[in-house]
Amino acid sequence: MRPVPTRRAVYLGTCAAAAAALLVGGLATPAAADSDTLWVSVPGELSLPLGAAGGAAQERALDVGLTHDNDNFTVTDGRLTVDITGIAGIADVTWPGNCAPSGTTAVCSVPEVPVGWGDYTRR
Repeated sequence: MRPVPTRRAVYLGTCAAAAAALLVGGLATPAAADSDTLWVSVPGELSLPLGAAGGAAQERALDVGLTHDNDNFTVTDGRLTVDITGIAGIADVTWPGNCAPSGTTAVCSVPEVPVGWGDYTRR
């Protein structure tokens, strides 16, 4: 076995310690920067108006939204499935253009999911 000069051993040790410090420092970044949560917003309740004396009832808009909470990420191709089984036969539903209805469900597409509530617009 050939002896290793002291200066070279110290240099290699210092480089290894620096590399380890960089690795540990990289692992110490906040986990919140790497997380993102999808949120579905729906109203807690909505009263449906009745039509007067056999007439048509007033239309009522129901806002359903899809957002995420980390603006470090871009979320694309969002899809939200809405099931109206609970109100079938009670209310008529008109779906927006970004929804594809089939029976009592519809799949609504959100090309780019907005961040937070501030950027939410009706879909």
